[in-house]
Amino acid sequence: MILPRIVAALLIGACLVAAAEARPPASAFARLPHIEHVSISPNGERIAYVTNDEDRKLIAVIEVGGGLLNAVNASHLRVQDTFWHDEDTLLLRVGDVRGLFAVRGDVDYSALFTLDVNTGESRQLVTRGRNIGFNPNASRVAGVERSTGRLLMPLRDDDRRLNLVAVDPDTGGRHILSRGGESTRYWIADATGERHVEFRYLDSAGRYRIILHDGDVRRELARTDAPLIDLFVHGFTTDGAAIAVRTFDREGGGTQKLQRVELRDGQVSATMFQDPVYDFRNARIDPHSGAVIGVTIEREQAETVWFDPELARFQDLLETAFQNAAVHIRDWSRDRARFIVSTKPADAPPSYFLFDRATMNAAPILSAYPELAQTRLAPRRPVRLTMRDGLVIDAYLTAPAGRGPHPFVVLPHGGPSARDTSGFDDFAHFLASRGYGVIQPNFRGSDGYGAAFETAGYGEWGRGTMQHDVTDATQWLITEGLADPARICIAGLSYGGYAALAGAAFTPELYACSISINGVTDLRRFIDYVDDRYGEDSQPARYWRLAMTGELNPDRLSRVLREISPIEHAGAIRIPVLLMHGEDDTVVPRSQSRDMHRALRRAGAEVRYVGLDGGDHWLLEYPTRLAVFQEMERFLAEHIGP
Repeated sequence: MILPRIVAALLIGACLVAAAEARPPASAFARLPHIEHVSISPNGERIAYVTNDEDRKLIAVIEVGGGLLNAVNASHLRVQDTFWHDEDTLLLRVGDVRGLFAVRGDVDYSALFTLDVNTGESRQLVTRGRNIGFNPNASRVAGVERSTGRLLMPLRDDDRRLNLVAVDPDTGGRHILSRGGESTRYWIADATGERHVEFRYLDSAGRYRIILHDGDVRRELARTDAPLIDLFVHGFTTDGAAIAVRTFDREGGGTQKLQRVELRDGQVSATMFQDPVYDFRNARIDPHSGAVIGVTIEREQAETVWFDPELARFQDLLETAFQNAAVHIRDWSRDRARFIVSTKPADAPPSYFLFDRATMNAAPILSAYPELAQTRLAPRRPVRLTMRDGLVIDAYLTAPAGRGPHPFVVLPHGGPSARDTSGFDDFAHFLASRGYGVIQPNFRGSDGYGAAFETAGYGEWGRGTMQHDVTDATQWLITEGLADPARICIAGLSYGGYAALAGAAFTPELYACSISINGVTDLRRFIDYVDDRYGEDSQPARYWRLAMTGELNPDRLSRVLREISPIEHAGAIRIPVLLMHGEDDTVVPRSQSRDMHRALRRAGAEVRYVGLDGGDHWLLEYPTRLAVFQEMERFLAEHIGP
């Protein structure tokens, strides 16, 4: 067991809890994970990860069988991922939020940093310069040039063309390998870095093209028209003769397919994966070859389907060993002798392990939430609910200990093109620890269940089936005797915040209170914001119009948006409301919650507004998260307290 020495060396928080508290503090749930973004070096001798302790963040590098090699203060950085270039160089994806002249609202940025793990020296790899213009995303790596070790990065020049640029990770020197255009969205490189695939999408025409760059040869593999991007190129296949493309069956309504498109003629030759019920969540990419070798999918719990037989056997072995948790193989050494594995139980926080094939030993690294590691959390279990029209949807139920009925929080997810997934959930488990039950329905409009299920939510906001599904999930709790009908609160983040206010406005008799975090309240103003930010012909503008109203007809758009905007129905809200909004939200402007606060006060409603200083849309900073959890705890105790 190598990790006790590592923990002692790091001295960052306590991994072992001597005695579990019956009621852990809010900070134990609100904290950023104690360990995240774990990766292993190519030869398997070093492990890197980000560790958080309140608002302190470190990038830790340990030597397997040894101890701490380096710990670099990264409190000023928003690290999004770590991955290795070689044994001495760690690459970091780092995010930031800034204002930008002539763009409405704040903008999310990302950049790539190199870290010398021996000296602790780091630097940003790409900055503006010759042939490099403005790049909000300068962190993506499309592949590695095997002959030189240079990173292949999609970067825009001063003319806004997205080129594929070879960047030396040691010197920062760069050279354009393949030239793209203004409509180029991303690049993919093969295992050698010599062949490149360019994906273009022209917003104004709604047209995409897939182009193969092979030396001096440019050849179009596919072209079609679509109002929304309905495919994605994940990478090359293991034999290098094709690309693996995800297709969305919007017209037929089926689940997503991963299809093999041959480079020789652009023809679809085989379906690599399709589940009859669920969309797959992502493709798994070999970190050493860049090839597509599997998919992840969320059925009742997260699963990985490997195309690689060796990894498939290893996955089966791990699932046998960790029977009560979803098991995820995160990273591995080039020789596949050592693996980083994470587990996600339904009643405990996630944990990380180093698996050594030579010894067949899974050594624990750290728990993501060490203060909760010895606490028995309420089990969060999947349930299936029948809606008023007979449709069956999935939901996750977290019930506190003891006999019901309990006070309950109905917690619709954000997106709305997203979904709740299995395992540990910081919000649900926090609320259950306070004595509240939690239901999280995957209502129509959620992704992961095929195109028909997702598009069934288009035009169904607020007064339609999307909100009806949330209402029916609430009624189910009452019918089953799980919830006290007088003590139910509806709460959510982003779209979930909209749904919480829609519930308060359109079904006020059902809820005792409502909590909206970074929620949309005035849909007309939000559409104006998106138009100003991206352009009226942009894909984001088209998507939001379709999602909110089900159509693009400008004559009806304003009326429909007004009918389903909570701010237009503030006078109908008779229950207490808590509004919270991040001051640095780059997705939903904070004016949405501020304007709602003023409208509710004018209507005489009981309302409290909390501005989250420095808070972003996703609650990625500890002070923001802690403020949200503490405000929710106080508000719920006052209005539906157990």
